[in-house]
Amino acid sequence: MASCDTAVILAAGIGKRMKSKTTKVLHHIMGKPMLSYLIDATAGFNRVFVVKKGAKDVCELIGEKGEIAFQRDVLGTGNALLCAKPFIKGDFVVVPGDVPLLSKRTIKGLISFHFKEKADATILAARVKDPKGYGRIIKESRVRGSEGQRVRIVEEKDASEKERKVNLVNTGIYCFNKEIFDCLERLDNKNKQGEYYLTDAFKLLSDMKKRVSLLESYDEMETMGINTRYHLAIAEDFLRKKILREFMESGVTIKDINSTYIERGVQIGKDTTIFPNTYIFGKTIIGEDCTIGPCVWISNSKIYDKVRVYFSYIENSIIKEENNVYSFFHQKN
Repeated sequence: MASCDTAVILAAGIGKRMKSKTTKVLHHIMGKPMLSYLIDATAGFNRVFVVKKGAKDVCELIGEKGEIAFQRDVLGTGNALLCAKPFIKGDFVVVPGDVPLLSKRTIKGLISFHFKEKADATILAARVKDPKGYGRIIKESRVRGSEGQRVRIVEEKDASEKERKVNLVNTGIYCFNKEIFDCLERLDNKNKQGEYYLTDAFKLLSDMKKRVSLLESYDEMETMGINTRYHLAIAEDFLRKKILREFMESGVTIKDINSTYIERGVQIGKDTTIFPNTYIFGKTIIGEDCTIGPCVWISNSKIYDKVRVYFSYIENSIIKEENNVYSFFHQKN
């Protein structure tokens, strides 16, 4: 029975539009680097990370979590994936390092669809309200038989005015068999970026009569790529509200979701109430029946049951049961 147990994570991008000294995939969302979310989503897979040569900070984050394939020069996604070839034995998924909201469920769904379609390559696509910045998927015809769907992916800088109006976009998430490497070795860089586009391989596959399938995702947020700090803020707002909802569903009252920031990993007991302008970070543990806020900052601290904290800054501290902390109190142990 066919299987797919390898995930290639493309993490060699510079991220020019972030305008930052920090490598793009290391920018934080709710207290964690973007790349960490993809590491979580691919748990159980044999991971291959494509990393820019010399990116020690990215390698340190990866650690022992997978193999590392180095891309010597930034020559595009086609060249990046080609760097992973020595580690690939069968069918595999490709995930960009800048889609932190992607779930394991969606990855597994893509793999299942890929095998159901008996495809050589499967693209995860999405319909978006604003396609700016994305490669557009152009469906040329529905072909019967072994060829599947004939598609082209046109990068925005190379797209015509008509093609730019298409709102079916490429997420950069794929499932391939090993034959994709034959196409990657045939790519050219005759485009405005002077790069070897992985997306150009789909036309070559169609020309070779290979079966290309297309799966549409209906969750625009989950497949959103982070290319700018604005995208980073949108993703963080989405994930922040998701985390707050999980707390509320577990018995925590949050008075204002628009002014409350609680990182994943924080623990809060039942019947605790969080008032506006409260920020809780790190490995903080808060007990039951507490009142936290307004205007409170807590980091890596333990707060026991029935504690009240108002207008305070608390870091690396322990607040015993039934204490009151207020009036611009500052504690850092």
